[in-house]
Amino acid sequence: INGSYYEVTRTSLSPGTTYSFKFIAWNDEGKTESEEKTFTTLDGAYATTVAGGNGEGNGANQLGNPLTIHIDQNINIYVSDYGNHRIQKWVPGATQGTTVAGGRGRGNNNDQLDFPADVKVDDDGNIYVWDKFNSRIQKFEPNSVNGTTVFFGSSGGDINEFNSNTFPNKFHLDKDQNIFYWRMQEVYTVDRYVSH
Repeated sequence: INGSYYEVTRTSLSPGTTYSFKFIAWNDEGKTESEEKTFTTLDGAYATTVAGGNGEGNGANQLGNPLTIHIDQNINIYVSDYGNHRIQKWVPGATQGTTVAGGRGRGNNNDQLDFPADVKVDDDGNIYVWDKFNSRIQKFEPNSVNGTTVFFGSSGGDINEFNSNTFPNKFHLDKDQNIFYWRMQEVYTVDRYVSH
């Protein structure tokens, strides 16, 4: 009302129910203004926390600026835990995640990540991580702490390369492990990298 925002909190809402709230405000002259808002809750739709939810941090039950997720065929959730330089795997019903890539501090060694921006998992359980500030995609085989660089960018600006000005934020992995990525800034292209 009058450019001000008010928050109304109600902790128990029933699915498929319409709720109305009337906001009343008094101005300096004693005049009232009111505004009515109505919303309907979805029938049977609920949001449930499936990863994190315990404040920002680096504990097994926490995340630090999660950026993207990937859900595999077994409904495991892989989270690119950007601020903690790691990939966390959450199995269905878990109360904490397991570090499956990175998590050994920020760096460029094969067991480290530097702000992982995206994650994909293939049907064989290999984890592919877009290691943003190392300008590379790392492949972690199941149960391996060391990744293998399957794609590396440089400052050359070639069509199959990228640098700090053109690095992508996301990529796609197809069933044949071909990597598709799109570059921002002045390039505006989608490229394909054949990884084998």
